[in-house]
Amino acid sequence: MKYLPYNYYEFESNLTPREIKDRLVKSVSEVVKFSNLSVFQNDDDYFFQGIIKSDSFIICRKIDRRKDSFRAIFSGKIETKNNKSIIKIKARLKWPVYIFMFIYTIPLVFVCFVLPLKLPFDEFKFETKNFMILIPYAMLFFSYLLFNIPFQEDSKNTMEFIKNIIR
Repeated sequence: MKYLPYNYYEFESNLTPREIKDRLVKSVSEVVKFSNLSVFQNDDDYFFQGIIKSDSFIICRKIDRRKDSFRAIFSGKIETKNNKSIIKIKARLKWPVYIFMFIYTIPLVFVCFVLPLKLPFDEFKFETKNFMILIPYAMLFFSYLLFNIPFQEDSKNTMEFIKNIIR
C-alpha cells in the first residue's frame, strides 16, 4: 500500500522520440511560468501545459480554480532501445502540497499514536465522552483520502491522455 501520492509508469512505443515530441508539442501548450508553487497558463484550447524537450517533458493539467493544489506533475524521459521508444514517467504532487501534508499529518500522528502510549490505560474506557478520542483517527483517514483520491484521479486521466498521444 502506498502512503504518498506518487506513481511511476513505464511503457513502450513504436514511434521515434522525435515523433513523440512532435505529438506532445501539438497537444500540450507552453507555460508562461512553471515552478513547484504555481503554473500560469496561456489562454487557449489546450487541456495540458508543460515544457517539452527533445528527450524529456514535464506536463500537468491546466489549473482549474476548484482543484488547483492536487494537480499531478508528470515528468517523463524518452529513451530508445531496440528500435522502440521507452517512456518513463513519474507522477507526483507539487512540493508545497507535500509540505502541507507533512505539517497537517504530524500532529495527527502524534495524537493518534504517541499520546495514547503516554496516557494511563484506564483512561480508554469507551464511554460516550471518551469517544472523542476517535476524532483524530477519522481526521487522519480523511487526510489520507484528501491527498490520494484527487491525485489518483488526475494521474489516471493524464496517463490516458499520454497513451492516446503516443499510440
